[in-house]
Amino acid sequence: MGAAESTPHYHSTHVANACSEPIYVMCTGDKQYAVNKLRQDEEELELQGSGGEEEEHSGFTRIAPRDFFRFTPFCEKTGIVYVSIYVAKRDKKKEVIASAVAMQSDYSLIVDRNKNLKRTMMRYIWMDEDNVYHNYWSLHK
Repeated sequence: MGAAESTPHYHSTHVANACSEPIYVMCTGDKQYAVNKLRQDEEELELQGSGGEEEEHSGFTRIAPRDFFRFTPFCEKTGIVYVSIYVAKRDKKKEVIASAVAMQSDYSLIVDRNKNLKRTMMRYIWMDEDNVYHNYWSLHK
């Protein structure tokens, strides 16, 4: 009998979108990949034409307003994930919110209504570390 093989642990990082536009997010354990994909996606956006929601955003996950997504990046060696986030604009440009931002895995982020990046409290999707609740629409029903 040999030594037990360890199973890789995939960490969870949630990104919530509290702004009024769709955001495009990449969460990976490889910083260089994150930087290169953001640059490559920007070049592809410029080549494609009109920009906007219907365009391809290869390697990035589209998160609609008022929604969130759970990423499970492999980062076994470092425990660090790199998050890149942007909003696609109709003028063939992108508004970069985060470019390969390093953070501890198993922590999560919110893009607030002003497109600022906020870390969440543990076990919460919509509450940031300052105890501000970003799920505005559910408070006014």
